[in-house]
Amino acid sequence: MTDYTELKRLAEAATQGEWQVIETELPCRIVRPHVERRIFTAKDHPQLKAPYPVVNGSVALGTDETPVHHMVSMIAEDAAFIAAANPTAVMALIAENERNQRMVLSACMSMGAICESLGLDMDSDGDEMLGMVAELKAERDQLRAEVAGLRTGYEAYERVNAELKQKVANLEVCQTVSLGMSGIIKCVAGELGFDAAGEDSAQDYLIGLARRASELKAENEALRKERDARHPFKPLHEPSIGYTGCVICGVYTDHGGLPCPKTRATAGAATGKGQQS
Repeated sequence: MTDYTELKRLAEAATQGEWQVIETELPCRIVRPHVERRIFTAKDHPQLKAPYPVVNGSVALGTDETPVHHMVSMIAEDAAFIAAANPTAVMALIAENERNQRMVLSACMSMGAICESLGLDMDSDGDEMLGMVAELKAERDQLRAEVAGLRTGYEAYERVNAELKQKVANLEVCQTVSLGMSGIIKCVAGELGFDAAGEDSAQDYLIGLARRASELKAENEALRKERDARHPFKPLHEPSIGYTGCVICGVYTDHGGLPCPKTRATAGAATGKGQQS
């Protein structure tokens, strides 16, 4: 698109209003009459009560050599505008105007097709179409919000799906372990004399055995503590690995498999008293 800023400025500075050409024939005795053409405003000047001259002829006094000057008179602003509004500039304006007209026509045809498909009235002032555009924008915003909600829901679904997949994997592992345990229970059930149908009974039996073993362990621990508390010869210290404790002296020593000397002395004394009696 051509920039017509300067041409617009010159047009605003020139004589405003429409212009016209006024022709005047001047008689000639030799050939056909001369034709004088001057440019005036199309409307009468309010003070002159006649068209105002834009481009006019004038006569000015000269010198002795050229006593009279015949001139074409116009103001500087009109001269600049006339020069700027040359044929090239005018043709460019016309060409651009034609392009704009074709674009407007194409837009109108497209708009007509759109209005026809939407059932709108082309003769209306456009309020109906503006209202429909506003409704379509509101519907678009609503759809965008719904899509955002669906996206959020899908992301939540993906998270739940991932969690479910992990749970399924864990269940598969538990199933594998369960199958292994089932095989062990079946073997134990066979050893204990349970048939295949009594697998649950064998499992219950094993659970009962485990509980009973735990109870016996606790009972044994209690009895051990009671024994240590009631023993007449309490050990002075805990035994070392590989050493045996003497029930007489209470010291854990290694006698190389031989009786403890204190044990022999005690036994001898007891034997002597027996013989004397």
